[in-house]
Formats: sequence, C-alpha cells, structure tokens
Amino acid sequence: MTVTKRNFSKRYIEPSTFKKMPVCRRPGSTPSTSVRRATAPVSLSREESAELEALAQLLPPHNRHLNNDPCLILQAAAQYIDQLRTTIAARVRNRTLPADAISKIFQLQGVVRANKRKNKSKQS
Repeated sequence: MTVTKRNFSKRYIEPSTFKKMPVCRRPGSTPSTSVRRATAPVSLSREESAELEALAQLLPPHNRHLNNDPCLILQAAAQYIDQLRTTIAARVRNRTLPADAISKIFQLQGVVRANKRKNKSKQS
C-alpha cells in the first residue's frame, strides 16, 4: 500500500496576509443596502390598471394600502389565495366543511386549464 503525500503548504495562509474587511459602524448595515438601484417605472394600460384596481378591492382591508404597486398587489393576492385554500383544506380535514367544497375548487382549476388549452389550439 502506497501512501501519497499531500502538499498542505498551499492551504495554509499566514494570518498577516488575510484581507481585513471594512468595519461597519452600524449593526446590520452593509454596503449593498446603502446603494439604491433605480427601478424602471411600470406603465400599465387602462385595462390592466382597471383589473389591478379590481383585484386590490378583493383583497382584505389590511392589504389594500399597497400604494398601487402592481408587484405588491399581485403578491398579496397570491398569498391571500394560498391562505384561503389552506383554510378550506383545514376545514374539510376537521369536517367543519363538506368534502364537496374542496372538490369544487379543484374542478374549477381543471376548467380553467381546459379553457387555456382550447385557446392555445385556436391560436395555432
């Protein structure tokens, strides 16, 4: 059996050669947070902005003050939908809601997907 020698000298670095990182005076502040990146303004059509306003009206009151930011409104809507689906699943599991309720939700998803397939085949 042969034993190969490894050269460990490459891995060892003298402590004096370590680069010293700049010390931030404030806890939690980093250079990346102090630099603000410019964001491109979002321009929506009238139809899109009307749909966005309608979606914002469907959200719970504590999520309506999102300063008309489309990204935040869509994110809040997605979270609200997830919360509703989780609540329905929990109520069906606890038998406080009939099992048909959750099957109807999944049937609606199937209808939406089928409609999308029909629209794609018509466009082709």
